Amino acid sequence: MSGSDPAPNGITVRRIRFASHSVTSGRVCGTFKHPRLCLAVEEPVAPTDVKPAAAPDELFVALAPSAAEAEGKAVERDWFPDPSAPDAVDLDTSWRGGRVRWRPGFAVVFLRGARPNEVLAALAEFAFYEGELRRLEEEMNTREAPAAEDVARAYTIRRRDKDHWPRFADTTAAFARMRLTFARLSPRLAEEPEGSRSRRLASRLLRRARAASRAEALDTRLEACEDLYEGANDRVADHQGWHQGHVLEIIIVALLLLEVILLCAELVVRGGE
Repeated sequence: MSGSDPAPNGITVRRIRFASHSVTSGRVCGTFKHPRLCLAVEEPVAPTDVKPAAAPDELFVALAPSAAEAEGKAVERDWFPDPSAPDAVDLDTSWRGGRVRWRPGFAVVFLRGARPNEVLAALAEFAFYEGELRRLEEEMNTREAPAAEDVARAYTIRRRDKDHWPRFADTTAAFARMRLTFARLSPRLAEEPEGSRSRRLASRLLRRARAASRAEALDTRLEACEDLYEGANDRVADHQGWHQGHVLEIIIVALLLLEVILLCAELVVRGGE
């Protein structure tokens, strides 16, 4: 029996860790290059070792063969909250006579005609790309929050708002990093009905997770914030250039006046002689 095959009369639980470096234990069930280098590493765990809340970089998978369907349903009840709860993320899809249920960090697979390894590879691929998309969405929510208040500061540049100007530059740089990550991620979210069985299952899960429409919405929000803060930085730079130029002009005029005063004083002195 391989390390990924379920027990014939009971469920087995696997943990998939997403590691950014080489590992010395576990079986690599997926390798990713975009949007970042990452390995999906599968290892067996006891059901009692499953945490109530999974870490962002891990996925617990319960594999239930036909003989253990009742046990699988018991695990499903334990791992999945009320699907009607606010903000609940819960996918349920059929696959090769069986069923796959997933939420971030957890999955229960009712095996019928599917092989465990192909399901684990599909879940690793889907969970990685969906997790990267969700991470970008969460960062977008955080950085987008002050944007409404910054609109007035971005279009009307006032000295009293100068404490916010460094933040405009930092936010613009952060959005640029997000854009680069998104550009590497978005092609991986496309649905591919062809290919291996694991790829087809991953594509089905991405479709059920509305990955394409979420990516499109993220792209629109990202573009709007980029325009806002890039425009703000340009106006701040223009304002600072004007202010510095204005100060320089005042200094030049003051020097010229000082020169005139000195010349007049010299003429007065010579006239007195």
